[in-house]
Amino acid sequence: MFKYKFIFIINAIVYLSLPLFAMFPGIVSSVLGIPFFEGVRLDNFRSLMLIVAPLGIMYVLAVIYEKLTFLDLTIAYRLLWVGPILIINWLSGHIETSLAFCMAFADVLIPLGVLAIIDNNQIKRLKEYFKQKHIQASQKVLFFESIIGGIAILVGTIAMMFSSAHGYVTSFVVSIFAIYYFCLLWFSFNKTTLESVIGITFLRLVVLGIILFNSMSEIFAIKVFTSIWIFGNFSYLFSALWETAQEKISIKKWFVLFGISLSFSSTIWYFLFYLFTFENLPALAWNVYRQDLMISAFLVLFGILSESLDNKASKHVSIISWLLPFSSIWFTSSTKLLVHLEVGTPFHPSWAAKELAPVWGGSIITDINFSMATLFLTAISTTYVALVVLRYLSYKNWLVFSWHGIAIILVSSLWMIVSSSGLPAPTESMNAMTIAPFFPVDPIQAVSIHVYDIFIGILMVAIGLTLNKRIGTVNLVIYIIPAIFWISSVYPKILAHI
Repeated sequence: MFKYKFIFIINAIVYLSLPLFAMFPGIVSSVLGIPFFEGVRLDNFRSLMLIVAPLGIMYVLAVIYEKLTFLDLTIAYRLLWVGPILIINWLSGHIETSLAFCMAFADVLIPLGVLAIIDNNQIKRLKEYFKQKHIQASQKVLFFESIIGGIAILVGTIAMMFSSAHGYVTSFVVSIFAIYYFCLLWFSFNKTTLESVIGITFLRLVVLGIILFNSMSEIFAIKVFTSIWIFGNFSYLFSALWETAQEKISIKKWFVLFGISLSFSSTIWYFLFYLFTFENLPALAWNVYRQDLMISAFLVLFGILSESLDNKASKHVSIISWLLPFSSIWFTSSTKLLVHLEVGTPFHPSWAAKELAPVWGGSIITDINFSMATLFLTAISTTYVALVVLRYLSYKNWLVFSWHGIAIILVSSLWMIVSSSGLPAPTESMNAMTIAPFFPVDPIQAVSIHVYDIFIGILMVAIGLTLNKRIGTVNLVIYIIPAIFWISSVYPKILAHI
């Protein structure tokens, strides 16, 4: 086993020395007797040297902590992924023979030699390792990301092989990013600890740093990789935080603290934005800030309301405790991003109607991100919450107010789809797939009605929670007052359609 580790220590030294070759590419040209790197060829070479360098750090750590399965997985990656793509580049004449042989020696021949001479138990160890189950949510998030990211890199690599704008060499550089998804795949079978959170976050920051200070950052496939990489880290860190909260505090306290934190961070954002724009704050910023406060209030109130639900709802509440805060922070961050980019979204048609922003986000990645964020918060999370509350909340005493408050919010959200936003396509290029609202009304008028509905819905939930078990109920009040609120919600909608 010492020989096995020793080989990877040598590999680590080689990988960690690659940035030197990126700085002094003439060394490689002189030693291998190939033309000096220039232009795009030089950019590709430097990108390749920098991209794989962090793997050296991981090899060192894997050897120190005796994580043999990690070393085994990198051998599989080098043989099954790097080898074929390298051969294609060499056969197509896009990489010089001497350079291709040098890379093949390091990434193909050495792993084959290790398998044939030193240790051939890799497959057995990996089979045992991958038999473990993903128990934690953070593990499942990492596993899902590794699969999605790996597929994205594979598709991007193949597409770029046949791209006249990039070609085989660039596709080879892009394909190398797959190693980091192999790494995440391996990490997903390890229990999440503080050390693993720090380690994975550090790895992501290093890779992002390499991308941002590299000409490759302008390539669409790399932009997609970067987006998945950043969102993956957000999902992983959130899941790790959620797991810690599950162990330390109650679900009620988790929702309350998260809602307060969300409103606090949004308030800081709004006033910092006000400060640094010299009081010339975009009008859209207030809309986003107001929206954040309503989402925060909804989180806090549901946390308190969850204790009044039937015990049969416990599984649903557990799912919601991850889903609702996750989609809330994703959605609110995405709307702030739109403000800073000075772009819009068809999910908020009133923005364009008020000339606060254009209809679309200006890029495929921005449009898809906001489409997914909106889907998670409005179509999935809040709808799921509403259905659970309406099903499992006791319809008696002052909680009748809370029940009707949630119902008003749900009905108003569905009304906004059929009357204002419709079902927009995920990107501007797919705009033909947009399903227009069935009974369209003025989007500015619609959003005013919707904001009012959310306000009275939250107010009714708060009234129900405040008065329940504190004062006796008056049957006439708990039925007449909700009816008045319903009339005040429905009547403006009727007027809007007339």
